[in-house]
Amino acid sequence: MTNKYLDNGKLGKSSLKTYLISIIFIGIVGSILGAVIEIIAEVIGILPPNTASMTNPSLTVMFITTIFSFGSFFITIYLAIKYIHKRDFMTIINTTAKNEKVNGFIAGLKRFRWIKFLKGFGIFGIFLTVTYTILFMFIPFDFKGLNLSFFVSMFIFGLIALFVQCGLEELLFRGYLNQAFASKINQPLIVIAISSLLFGVTHLQSMALNPYNILTVVMIFIVGIILSIATLVTGGLEFSWGVHLINNFFNFVLITNSSAGLIKMIPIDPVLFQGFGLIQVVIIGIIFFVWKKEEVLNVLSPKKIT
Repeated sequence: MTNKYLDNGKLGKSSLKTYLISIIFIGIVGSILGAVIEIIAEVIGILPPNTASMTNPSLTVMFITTIFSFGSFFITIYLAIKYIHKRDFMTIINTTAKNEKVNGFIAGLKRFRWIKFLKGFGIFGIFLTVTYTILFMFIPFDFKGLNLSFFVSMFIFGLIALFVQCGLEELLFRGYLNQAFASKINQPLIVIAISSLLFGVTHLQSMALNPYNILTVVMIFIVGIILSIATLVTGGLEFSWGVHLINNFFNFVLITNSSAGLIKMIPIDPVLFQGFGLIQVVIIGIIFFVWKKEEVLNVLSPKKIT
């Protein structure tokens, strides 16, 4: 018996050469496309001049650049799957069957399992609300006041930008890379460990060996493991996509240790903030394992990949 989702990586052209060409294409073309779009946006006035060199951009500028940069890589992954790997793009998202009578964007929306996405978004949203409420009992915070019009615009704009950002990371790490490694490695745990380590390293702000960076890599590595297992258990990216989105929404729009969010925790050391995040991750990992123990052990079995 195999894991159908991971086996999607063997569809179409799946040789090592094809994956290498595809990864190079995604990296180079995605970077160029994102830079070109950002330059055009500056020229026509959507973005301020020299956006890339801004040290403290506004939340609006951050969201716009997120949509442009991550959206560019989103497009190149789509092109790589469709034209280099010669397979259905939705095979990187889930295992739903293609409807030959309906094609294109609308068909993809219909095959996207929105219920699983909302379940991940809602369940983890409740968990974050509870854990942050407990944290606020011990950590001083500053509620900056609710500007309704600003909050509504940031709520909508933030969800759109973070949907794209989180979606790209899920497509790349939980989808493309896991399927790529699984097509060559017969050990699911090794597969998701490699992709999760890459996921953790890409979140480093510098290569300095300090407590903050160490906590960041460890926390994001565990997050990657949990989201990868959730992807295999649920047969697709939607649940982990929802979890990822609400997590980033909380930490960029609602609660932060910087000056950007609706609630600012002051004073709090960044290392302590990351430490709290690590505790959250460990707790949710334990909860998920207990909740889905049989399925988790099942998908991690080496026999699940052929």
